[in-house]
Amino acid sequence: MSSARARTLAGVVFFVGFACATTRAFDPHTESCTADADCEMTDFGGCCGCNDEPRAVNRAWLTEARQVCTVIDCVCEGKGCSSPCPRVTDPRVFTAVCRQGRCEAIKR
Repeated sequence: MSSARARTLAGVVFFVGFACATTRAFDPHTESCTADADCEMTDFGGCCGCNDEPRAVNRAWLTEARQVCTVIDCVCEGKGCSSPCPRVTDPRVFTAVCRQGRCEAIKR
């Protein structure tokens, strides 16, 4: 194989690997929808965690997840407890829509 062809092949493999690593997999439990009203923007990162970057999720799933948090007592132990949460983008910058059965975030 020629050196130029090998470099081209390596570049293609790198690009595909990078694209796959940065694309979040579809989770049908948290992202499925049939209409825009099924979707909601959130930065919910779990009951005891920091907020995540905004994403569109299934509204019913989010309600259930938040309901679970009402009975969980979060206790932080260890040296990471005093670390402040990182800043995240305001979810109100986006709107949630249903596209082809999947909740997606669209910038306003």
